Amino acid sequence: MNKENKVTEKTSNDILTRYYSVTNNYNLGINPGIQVFTIKGFATEVGVNLAGLSHTYKRTTINEVENTVIKSNDLDLKLNILSLNISFFYFFKS
Repeated sequence: MNKENKVTEKTSNDILTRYYSVTNNYNLGINPGIQVFTIKGFATEVGVNLAGLSHTYKRTTINEVENTVIKSNDLDLKLNILSLNISFFYFFKS
């Protein structure tokens, strides 16, 4: 989940235009992996991105009057073997 607020000002022919935009981005993905215990208490995991779903909602206000709303949904089903996620873990005794 990501939220961004941004203010941009542009001047054209001595007229100031102010843009205020709010962007909300939600991502959900499937990342299968294999975990191997190397030494007692330590583990290493290697995973790959299998699929992802993304939703973006962007609202822009121009000079505090006009509103525009852009909604987009993306579905990514690419398997990218060259982009591996490597993680290291330590398990504490309880």
